Amino acid sequence: MAQANKVPVLPAPAIIYGQPIGGVFVLFLENRRYQIPNQFKETCAQLIQRSQHSNLKLSFDKFVRAIEEKKKSGSTADVAKYNLQKSNNKKEQLEQQLSLLNEGYWVQGDQQFVSDSVNQIETQKQNLAIQIGTAKNDIARKSTIQEKADSTASGASENYNKTLAEYNKALEIFEASMNELRTIATSRGRLL
Repeated sequence: MAQANKVPVLPAPAIIYGQPIGGVFVLFLENRRYQIPNQFKETCAQLIQRSQHSNLKLSFDKFVRAIEEKKKSGSTADVAKYNLQKSNNKKEQLEQQLSLLNEGYWVQGDQQFVSDSVNQIETQKQNLAIQIGTAKNDIARKSTIQEKADSTASGASENYNKTLAEYNKALEIFEASMNELRTIATSRGRLL
């Protein structure tokens, strides 16, 4: 069974090599060579065909692409979430600054300390209001980006789960045939 978010290793297919003499053939299985009597050649060939290594390879390739897609979309969603939070913090900071300007600068109890003229304070208030409006537009834009990124990450996660199930099913079929081949190779064959 394949593990989550790890790229598995594709198992190698079994291969039959015919021998012109001796009434035997060579079965190459899991990086080992077995010399097996010809009477098991047809059975081994059918098991190799049943293992459906080509289907396993297709499922494997889809699964590897799904892993990469999931990683990429997950990191994109994280960046979008971070950027949205940063914009929210900036807007809150600007609103606090505007609130302080509306209330005036208070230092040491009830004494109001105003170092700027009233016109300068009003200009600062207007600038902050414009910056807050810009920040709100930025938040709306980044919210849309985050929603798209979350949607993409959700789709990638669903695709990952689907391809993982397909790969595991193909791997089970492959392993069942390989187990039978191992049994024949170890019980009837001779390791070379």
